[in-house]
Amino acid sequence: VDLIGMSEDDSSFIIEGLSSGKLENLAPMFERMHQGTLNNLMAMRMVMNGLSKDATLGKYLDPSERYYHGISQGGIFGGVYMALTTDVQRGVLGVMGQPYGLLLNRSVDFAPFFVFMGFSFPDARDQQMLLDLVQMVWDRTEPDGYSKYIENDPLPGTPSHTVLMRAAVGDHQVTNLGAHVMARAVGAKHLTSGLNDVWGLDAAAGPFEGSAFVEYDFGLPPMWLCDKPFDACGDPHGKLRDLPEADQQMDQFLRTGTAQNFCAGGKCSHPELSGCDPQKPPANPCEQ
Repeated sequence: VDLIGMSEDDSSFIIEGLSSGKLENLAPMFERMHQGTLNNLMAMRMVMNGLSKDATLGKYLDPSERYYHGISQGGIFGGVYMALTTDVQRGVLGVMGQPYGLLLNRSVDFAPFFVFMGFSFPDARDQQMLLDLVQMVWDRTEPDGYSKYIENDPLPGTPSHTVLMRAAVGDHQVTNLGAHVMARAVGAKHLTSGLNDVWGLDAAAGPFEGSAFVEYDFGLPPMWLCDKPFDACGDPHGKLRDLPEADQQMDQFLRTGTAQNFCAGGKCSHPELSGCDPQKPPANPCEQ
């Protein structure tokens, strides 16, 4: 189910709004994002009450077991879905983060959109101010306005939910800073993985029940300190989902609600997957 509002069909008017300088033309994006979220909620309802009774598909579906798993954009907007759903109580959010005003400057994916934005707003300071202004509208549709209601302060008529949030250290597309913001907003515990502490999160060795945040390392150098996209070595954004220990962790959490570290020796680190070239150390744009 496409998240309309930020789907391929929306790209043309988003680009037009950015390049023309008429950011008010982005208003349909936010309205459509409400509909996109509703579509995702209704998709689960359709599977529960419709497809599960279908003569062909029904035998493959158990409507009593309902979970959410979202990666990247699905992980980001999983923060909205898991705050609103009345049909799902446990979810896994992969390589996620919030808010967009923080994510965009640090994402390699958004670089082309800054080119279009530069046609009308060439000064980077103006661009940052505009992103912050747009964020006030974005809060109504993205996880920055919802994730705090997932577990500890559920919205009226919704149950308390729990989520397992997982980040790849040095992610090129969704900065770890945004992942930390979401984890703090949810009130999750930091499931230790033999790596660094995360400011604002209580560390716990596991196994434990409740929302959890965990990081996996892929041997990249430290992230830049400035608000530039981190692009050193290979992008770990899609690597976490391929790890057997990550699959085992997700399966246990969705089935039992228990967060546990299944990495060898308790350290979730895979430097052999870094993609770094020792002969070509990455250039740090913050030092230029």
